[in-house]
Amino acid sequence: MRDDEASPGRDTPPAIAFAAMDADLARRLAAIVEFSDDAIISMTLDGIVQSWNRGAERLLGYAADEMIGQPIARLEPPHRRNEVAAIMERLRAGEHIEHFETERIGKDSRIIAVSLTISPIRDAKGRIVGVSKIARDISAKKSGEAALRASEQRFRALVDTQVEMVCRFRLDGTVLFVNEAYARAQGTTTDALIGANFWNFVAEADQPGLRESLLRMTPAEPVLRVENRFETRSGTLWTLWTNRALEFDADGRPVEAQSTGIDITQRKQMEEQLRVMDERKTLFLATLGHELRNPLAPLRTGLDLLGQTVTDPAVAEVRGMMDRQVRHLSRLVDDLVDIARINRGRVELRRGRVDVNSVIEAAVELTSAAVDEYDHRLVLELTSEPAWVDGDFDRLTQVVANLLNNAAKYTPPRGTITVSLITSPDDVAVRIEDTGLGFPPHYADSLFEMFAQVPPLERPPGESGLGIGLPLSRQLVELHGGTILGRSRGPGTGSMFEVRLPWPEPAEPAAGLAIAGGVPPGDAHSAAGGRQRRILVVDDNIDAATVLARLLGQFGHLVEVVHDGESAIDLVDGFAPDVVLLDIGLPRMDGYAVAREIRGRPVGKSVRLFALTGWGQEHDKRLAEEAGFDAHFTKPADTQTLLKHIEM
Repeated sequence: MRDDEASPGRDTPPAIAFAAMDADLARRLAAIVEFSDDAIISMTLDGIVQSWNRGAERLLGYAADEMIGQPIARLEPPHRRNEVAAIMERLRAGEHIEHFETERIGKDSRIIAVSLTISPIRDAKGRIVGVSKIARDISAKKSGEAALRASEQRFRALVDTQVEMVCRFRLDGTVLFVNEAYARAQGTTTDALIGANFWNFVAEADQPGLRESLLRMTPAEPVLRVENRFETRSGTLWTLWTNRALEFDADGRPVEAQSTGIDITQRKQMEEQLRVMDERKTLFLATLGHELRNPLAPLRTGLDLLGQTVTDPAVAEVRGMMDRQVRHLSRLVDDLVDIARINRGRVELRRGRVDVNSVIEAAVELTSAAVDEYDHRLVLELTSEPAWVDGDFDRLTQVVANLLNNAAKYTPPRGTITVSLITSPDDVAVRIEDTGLGFPPHYADSLFEMFAQVPPLERPPGESGLGIGLPLSRQLVELHGGTILGRSRGPGTGSMFEVRLPWPEPAEPAAGLAIAGGVPPGDAHSAAGGRQRRILVVDDNIDAATVLARLLGQFGHLVEVVHDGESAIDLVDGFAPDVVLLDIGLPRMDGYAVAREIRGRPVGKSVRLFALTGWGQEHDKRLAEEAGFDAHFTKPADTQTLLKHIEM
C-alpha cells in the first residue's frame, strides 16, 4: 500500500498530532495509527474526540464521523460516570496513565472491557494541547478471569463442604491452602493458617515416618496412603487416614505436597474397645474352661472308679451313659479353650514327622464310642505306604476326630462313614464322607464360621452343639499350612469334608516336656503287674483329690492327700513319694512354687512331678517345664493315660 493510500475516503488524523513532523513521516505515522488493531483516539483537553481510527470502529462500533467532535464521555457506562473527567484532570497535570482497566459502552450497548493507555499530547513548545488514548479489548481476558474465578469458587465450595481435611504445603512445611474442615479442626480460619507450618500439626512421634514416606515417593508413585495423628493447637490428638500426594516439576523434583485426611479417631477408639472386649471374651473362655475342668475332674475320676467296682448291669449302663456325657462335655470345654488360645495367638504346634495313616487310626479309636452308639458302618481306605506330613500329631488327630464325630452325629443310625487317605504330587488329603443329613450347598462356607450351625430342621432330634468344632478344625488346619472344605448336594444327600495338608520338608520331631494326650486309651493298668507307687496328691478341690486317691488305691498304689502347697512340702520328705500329682492353682503358694521347692530337696532328685491342672495352654505347659515338672495333664485327665505315666 502506498503512503498516499493510507486512508482512502477519510480525513487523515488532525495536524495537531503531527504538526511538528515532516509531512512524509506524518503520513506514515497516520497510516500506522489508522490500521492498528488497537483503538487509537485523540481528544482535546475538554474530552472532545479529534481522531478515530479503524481499530476504534471495530472495538466500539461507531464510525469516525459519528464520534469526531463528540465528547468521549458518551462512552462511559452509568456506573463509571465522571471517570473521564477525573482522567482528563490528571492528564492536564501532565500524568501518563498506563494500562488502566475500565469499561466502555459500544454502539450496540454492549459493555466492553478495555485496557487504556492515556498520554498527554504536547506542541513544539512542550505545552499540553491534547490527549491520546490507546484502547485494547480485554473482554476475552476478563471473561477468562471471571470463568477462572467462578471455577475457583466452585472448587473452593466443593472442597470446603467436604468432611475431609485438605492441606496443600511446600516441602519445607509452608501451608499454601487449607479447606474449612482443616481450619475448623484447628479452631481458626483458613486465612489464619496460610503460611503456617504443616509439620506443627503432625504429632511429633509421627513426623519422622511421614517425612521418610514423602522422600520415598516418586513421579511414578506420587500417592501414598498412611495413618497418622493430627495435633490441634489445643494439643488434642486425632487419628487420620490420609492420602499424601506429591507434585513434581518437569525434571522430576518434588515441589509441593497435599494431604487429604479423614478423621478415624472414633473408629480407632471403637477398634480398641472391640480389641479389649475380644481379649476379655477370650480370657473369659479360658477361665471358663479352667473352672469347668475342675468339677469335671472328680466326675471323670469317679466314673472310672465306679467302673472298677460296680457289677450291677443296670448301674453299669447308667455309668456308661454318664461317662459318654462327661467325655462329650470335656470335648466341648477343650474346644472352647482351644478357640481362646488361637484367638490370642497362643497355640504352638509341636511339629514332627507324622504319618497321616496313624492320625486317622488314632482319631477312629477316639471316636469309636460315637460311631458304635449309632451302629454306623465305618470304612477305612488308607495307604499301604506312610503318608508323612510336618505336623502336630495330637492336633491333627483332634481335627479328624472332630469331623468323624460330626459325621457320626449327623448320620441317622446304621449309616456309612468312609474315611479315605488320598495322596497327590502336591499334598495329602483326608476325605470323610457320610450318608447323613447333608446341608444346603450355600451353607458350605458359613459352617466354618464361629458359632454357625445347620438350621434346626436339618439337624437330628436332640443333637446340637456350640458351633465351634468346624471353625476350630479350620484354624488348626490353616496353622499347618493346609485347607479344609465341606460339600453337600443338599439335605438328605450326605456330606463330604476334606482336609488337605502339604508334603513336609525334612524335620526332626520336637522334644521337651511330656504333654498328656495323644496316647490312645488301652486296657486298664494295674500295679499288680508292676511295683507299687507311693503317690502324693495335692489339690485344693477336696472332691477331686479324694476320688482320685480312691481310684489310684484301687490299682494298688499307696496314696496320701493334702490340699495346699505348705502341707505338701511338710509331708514330702517323710513320705518320700515316687510320684507327686500337683495342682497348679493352689491357695497362697501355687503349684509352680511347690514344684521348685520339692526339686530343691534331696527327695526331689528322684521324684516324678506331674502337673494336674485346669490350666492347659502352651504358656502353662512351658511354666510347668521351667518349674521342674516331668509331665503336664489337663483336667479331666484320661485315667489310662495317667496310669501309664505313673507306672513308667
